[in-house]
Amino acid sequence: MDPTCARAFYGRGLVWYYRNNSDAARKDYDIALQLDPRYAKAYFNRGLIHYNAGSFNDAIADLTSAIECDARWAQYFGLRGWCLLQVEEPERAILDFSQVLHRDPSNAGALFFRGVARTQTGDLPEALADLDNTISRGAYVADGYSWRGATLSLLGQPEQAEASFREALALDARNAETYRLRGMSSHWTGQLEAAVDDYDQALCLAPTDSEAYYARGATWAALGRLELAIRDYTQAIRYSSTYADAYYARGLVWEAEGDWERAIKDFSRSIDLKPSADAYFRRGNARLAGQNHAQGLADFRKAHELEPNNFPSPESMMSPGT
Repeated sequence: MDPTCARAFYGRGLVWYYRNNSDAARKDYDIALQLDPRYAKAYFNRGLIHYNAGSFNDAIADLTSAIECDARWAQYFGLRGWCLLQVEEPERAILDFSQVLHRDPSNAGALFFRGVARTQTGDLPEALADLDNTISRGAYVADGYSWRGATLSLLGQPEQAEASFREALALDARNAETYRLRGMSSHWTGQLEAAVDDYDQALCLAPTDSEAYYARGATWAALGRLELAIRDYTQAIRYSSTYADAYYARGLVWEAEGDWERAIKDFSRSIDLKPSADAYFRRGNARLAGQNHAQGLADFRKAHELEPNNFPSPESMMSPGT
């Protein structure tokens, strides 16, 4: 094999990939890209390996390079959009799915996932339009009705939401996501016991679903069942060790129980994974309660730096007359 030929290493990488040897494939793609830094297909295929391994940020980086080299291909935008959903960047995902539909208007997957992303960002009428369009095409029908139910619930239409969930379950009675989304809808409308029932069903069908554990944990916390909330947040973290929101939520429960050391540990992990003003502020509170005033004030300053309109500086909080 010609050691100067990027295409040769790319081709051998494909062979390794289809033989389920991702490590060897990635090494060949690395060499291909060293030889030809503008090799879009090599970036895409290496990004696909990262995606399959759950390394979504690495996948996003490679897919971005692929798009910069050759922006003609809908699948580059589609896979990046899906990865962006996994790292909780739905705004950017919407842009990518729109790019897919610009290149391939018949792509029902991009339409469905754009609807999901729009629900997550609160663009509810647009989300509903995407989901209705997906269902009318006969694609992603059960999932479409599930997310349509969640969207209608957020729009304040609980009866229509319940009808949509019923349609979803009539099509697929073993769809764990439908139960999880209906549970979330029940939580939003104050039907907490009903929410727990749906989360129980979701976890019976999908016992490693970290999002269902997290959602049930939030409902237990709302019911004042803090021990059960901690149990579920811990399970969410067990199945998704980088689940920043689960660490933050468990930190809130530790804080409510006065366990400052554990609260600080969970808020710190949440900050490591996904820095936010809220997490810095809560960690600051916990540090002050634990008599660590200097670090507590430093956290308040960081919260103010990130969101000055929502979190005052500690200096202004201590100023006379405030």
